[in-house]
Amino acid sequence: MPVTIDTLAEAVQDSRLGEGVTPQLSGGTESNCPQLLKNPPDDHGVMDARVGARLSRFYEVWKQSISDQWVLDLLKRGYRIEFLSVPTLNFFLVSPMPRGQEKKKALEEYVQILLDQEVVVPVPQEEREKGIYSLLFLVKKASGGWRPVLDLKKLNSLVHLQKFKMESINTIIAAVQAGDWLLSIDLKDAYLHLPIADQHQRFLRFAVGHRHFQFRALPFGLSTSPRTFSKVLITLVAELRKQGLTVWHYLDDILLSARSPEVLLLHREIAISFLQSHGWLINWEKSQLQPSQSLIYLGALFNTADNVVQLPQQKIERMVKEMEDFCLQGEVSARRFMSLLGLMAASIPMTKWARFHMREAQRYFLTHWNRWEINWNQLIPLSPELKVSLQWWMNPSNLSRGFPLAPINWRIITTDASSQGWGALLESSVAQGIWKSPLKVHANVLELRAVFQALQAFAPDIKGMAVKVKGDNSSAVSYIRKQGGTKSLLLWKAVCPILSWAEQNLENLTAVHVPGILNQKADFLSRMTLSKHEWKLHPDIFPPASREVGSSGSGPHGLSGQCSTADILCKIFQPSSSGDRCTPSALVVPSSLCVPTNPSPPSSPTEGDSGGSGAHPRGPLLASSTMVSSAQKTGSSRPVADSCEGESTDPGTSGTSRPTLALIDGMEIERKRLVALGLSEAVVATLLRARKSNTSTTYYKIWERFLLWQLERANSCFPPPLPQVLEFLQEGLSKGLQYRTLKVHVAALSAMTGIRWAEDPLVKRFFSATLKICPPKRTLSPAWDLPMVLKALCEHPFEPLQEASLWLVTLKTLFLVAIVSAARVSLLHALSVEEQNISFWPDKVILKPPDSFLPKVVSTFHLAQDIIIPIIPEEPNLSSKLQKLDPVRMLKHYLAMTQSLRKSGSLFVIPAGPRKGEQPAKSTIARWIVILIQKSYNLQGKQAPAGLKAHSTRAVATSWAAEAEVSESAICETAVWSSARTFFKFYRLNVKKPSQHNFASAVLRSFSVN
Repeated sequence: MPVTIDTLAEAVQDSRLGEGVTPQLSGGTESNCPQLLKNPPDDHGVMDARVGARLSRFYEVWKQSISDQWVLDLLKRGYRIEFLSVPTLNFFLVSPMPRGQEKKKALEEYVQILLDQEVVVPVPQEEREKGIYSLLFLVKKASGGWRPVLDLKKLNSLVHLQKFKMESINTIIAAVQAGDWLLSIDLKDAYLHLPIADQHQRFLRFAVGHRHFQFRALPFGLSTSPRTFSKVLITLVAELRKQGLTVWHYLDDILLSARSPEVLLLHREIAISFLQSHGWLINWEKSQLQPSQSLIYLGALFNTADNVVQLPQQKIERMVKEMEDFCLQGEVSARRFMSLLGLMAASIPMTKWARFHMREAQRYFLTHWNRWEINWNQLIPLSPELKVSLQWWMNPSNLSRGFPLAPINWRIITTDASSQGWGALLESSVAQGIWKSPLKVHANVLELRAVFQALQAFAPDIKGMAVKVKGDNSSAVSYIRKQGGTKSLLLWKAVCPILSWAEQNLENLTAVHVPGILNQKADFLSRMTLSKHEWKLHPDIFPPASREVGSSGSGPHGLSGQCSTADILCKIFQPSSSGDRCTPSALVVPSSLCVPTNPSPPSSPTEGDSGGSGAHPRGPLLASSTMVSSAQKTGSSRPVADSCEGESTDPGTSGTSRPTLALIDGMEIERKRLVALGLSEAVVATLLRARKSNTSTTYYKIWERFLLWQLERANSCFPPPLPQVLEFLQEGLSKGLQYRTLKVHVAALSAMTGIRWAEDPLVKRFFSATLKICPPKRTLSPAWDLPMVLKALCEHPFEPLQEASLWLVTLKTLFLVAIVSAARVSLLHALSVEEQNISFWPDKVILKPPDSFLPKVVSTFHLAQDIIIPIIPEEPNLSSKLQKLDPVRMLKHYLAMTQSLRKSGSLFVIPAGPRKGEQPAKSTIARWIVILIQKSYNLQGKQAPAGLKAHSTRAVATSWAAEAEVSESAICETAVWSSARTFFKFYRLNVKKPSQHNFASAVLRSFSVN
């Protein structure tokens, strides 16, 4: 039966603690542990410390304690490896015997220990060389001796990985409280306790010399081992929690916590007895069994007496030494660099600002290492700038700055930015500013600049405190919360001043995202030039006042053309406020109110040193409990006076925030327009699908920009008049938008309003003028040299194929398929390896797009086109290089290399990284094509042209085919053009002329011109 608090209470009272021997209970408590049964008997009553598949011998005990059927089945029948598909082929190899006697003896001793512990068993003679064999070898420990390693890389590539949640150092830090008493229990050889099903032991074999073995217990190194082990142990942890214990576990490391040492000792007895009774062996040497308020767990020092978690002193000393040794080098291997990054990453949960100071090294590594080839021996030079950035890690005082265990009292700053300026709130105080001049920077960068200006403005109130920034821009929030990033250099440069200032002036800094509709105050501050005279009536107070005043049948100024709104923004005079910020006060609304039609104009906000830091000198009077936005309460549209969403006026760029006007939802306005015609919801839903999704997305974005453009000019009406449409197009033309782009803008406005703007005489005249002002330009010279690229593909490192990495094979296969098919990236992305979509013939391969794929032009002609790639014939007079460019050969080799790692039916899959085997995005496919062209140039000592596009393969391939006198019909059929006019108008380039052949052959033979 499970041990409970009641059954152990008397035993603990009789222990040495109960006999009056009181231990010293301090930060480093030392008390004698009551004698525990170290090797409990199994269910047969025999003392047995054999660890191999040990839990299966305690099945009956588990059956009485838990109800999880998956765990019980595992203990009874053994764990079955979760394969993508059960392997049917054999994979045999022999682990090489070490040459040195010491290492050889260590390997033999380790194998013998595995046998003695019943972790492995000999493979039956008739089963030898069958199943899957892995390598067993030894690596040198840092502390001396040898560590055995079972290389299960081949097996792991066949295993189905599932995500699962488990405790981490972060969740445990969040759970431990100041003043807690702690101890830890370590399980010995934890994974080896779990049995492997008899039928699956053949996949876990290894051979040393002439001896063959197979694991009967769950080994370390199997990719599913952590999840499997955690699912088993958590069932016991849950039972302990039911008994009142505060317990966490990270794999085989268990942590107990209590508010007093006496209670913790009692819980320790319960936990250890409970674990032992279920078959677990305790690692007494690694366990920390005495209650303490200073305990190292998972590499973190929990000092609960001082309310801090930090790096242990040993890790600080190791970090400093590693950094010093690293900076003495001129270049290091990628493996050494990654090891250092791992050391830095491990310190992040318990070292303030560690992530921020790690970013520079991360970015440097990603810039200099080829992550696709995955060559860990690649040498990376260390620049002086990098070494300077690592100086922070050599200062022990920086590494000893830990995090508090007690809850943090955050000061909340809410910020927003627009193309005009920025706004921020700190509780009841506000600040705002304008940019010095129109800024042509990304909206995400503006948001980060707004945060920096807000911190500067509120510096006297927040110095030395923990600050939480709230914003509606997810990218800016992410870069603050994660202390930088590696994806965007622009955002990294923008966030660095924020984090540097925060490190010197704040206790802590983080950020959280809030929806734009909940960020209206900061949004309003960033867009409006406010003064103390501006206020808005509370919607619950104004209706009775309006009844006494009376309402006009026209707009607020008696003009019928003005937009009406449920909210009114008025101006009053109030005494000036000292300082840069002001506190809003409640307004006393009289029984009747007269609103002046010509209030005094507001002043302009003052500019700060960097373009608008600081608030208005008289301070804006902003909504408090009396003055709030009606949208927050009623969900109605924001008033025009309170929502001048001053986004960028460039029709080609988006702003920083989104207004809450219902009309801004392009799909919604289009739907309402169709419903107004009397159409049913079913018909409307069908009509909304008439365009491709990406086209609709483009239209809706343009519509949003047009609305914001209207709001900036305080001239919002629907449908818009013709002059507004022309002004909008004119502004786009002034900002450099091309003829075709402006055509798309007109199409978008037509789709949203139902008005055929393109047929208006003035709009036609505008576009005729646009063609003369900015005539379309098309370069007839190819952007890159196809013969040069093909020549590189015939040489090292792309050939011989057997020596080429999967990354290079992926690039070469993709490129060859792209140029011999002249296919768009969207089609290359959609290609599949499903049986109905790919078929190999003696003289060709046929690639059929899936039925779900929609081409750019949806028609019978465009939907019925398959990609047919002929085999390059073996002719005596042909160069051997041409055979190396055979796309069918490459496809077969590529499919063989990726068979075991595929997690997707896509033809092209990601060759490495966390998404290995999955389908890449269209943008990734396009980037790979560009990377191959650039790499081909670099391999031949030449600089790749700037501005390369993957789409250029269509023009280059078809132009070479045309020069080889391939018929126009064959070119159009291959490139899926219904008319040769498309080719000659948009794609035809001036290239050299090879000999006359079919399309694919002509393209590939172009390498001979060099």
